[in-house]
Amino acid sequence: MKNLGKKEYLEREPYSYRVITDDKIFIYAESKLLMVLRHEDAAKFLRKIRKLEGIKAQKFIDKLVEELVPSL
Repeated sequence: MKNLGKKEYLEREPYSYRVITDDKIFIYAESKLLMVLRHEDAAKFLRKIRKLEGIKAQKFIDKLVEELVPSL
């Protein structure tokens, strides 16, 4: 995040994801692969993220990343 606050960082939309199949999703932060979701985790992610846009989607992905990859 360098010198940016959390809100400013998320406003830049650093997170993205790519759906490979219905049961595999790659999640990226600033073009770096962070994690791969599979099966039920991927399905849950898609159900939630499809309802969100912009900063809300970024917050959702940020929370997920912090829970699953605590060393970041």
